[in-house]
Amino acid sequence: MWNNERDRTQILAGIEWAVRIGKTLSDAGRSLLDTARDAMGADACSVFVLDAAGDELRGARGTWDWTRSSFGARLEHWPNVRAVIESQIPAHVNGNNALGGEVGWFETRGIAGCLCTPLLSGGATVGVMFWDYTDSAVAPREQDSRFAQSVAASWAIAAMGVQAGA
Repeated sequence: MWNNERDRTQILAGIEWAVRIGKTLSDAGRSLLDTARDAMGADACSVFVLDAAGDELRGARGTWDWTRSSFGARLEHWPNVRAVIESQIPAHVNGNNALGGEVGWFETRGIAGCLCTPLLSGGATVGVMFWDYTDSAVAPREQDSRFAQSVAASWAIAAMGVQAGA
């Protein structure tokens, strides 16, 4: 995983810049997620937002492929993800601790592990960001988890700003 604070700072600044000049997440999002994914050494990074009822996640943007983030996921079938949303604490999930629908995701998608990070806005969880790894089920280092939380927080602020302006 990348350990270059200057590059990581530029990623966060890029998200803030996109919001300040009024770019939509779709305009700036793909390249920012690609850069953040590379900074984490992940194979994919995707964003899922909660529906209005708060019981289903919908894909917002992903770097895996369109099908990676084009489906809805009911939280009752994704217990580890639900726990991240409720606790607002990131979690490392892999084939050994996956539960419910998560198990099939790891088996069929070739994902060895992922870091699930909450998207927080105004104290509320509005979704999650996934950092997927195909070659390692080992939990990310603490500094990588903190960076992932910073990216997710910036992304949540940007997403809420876009929704408010729509």
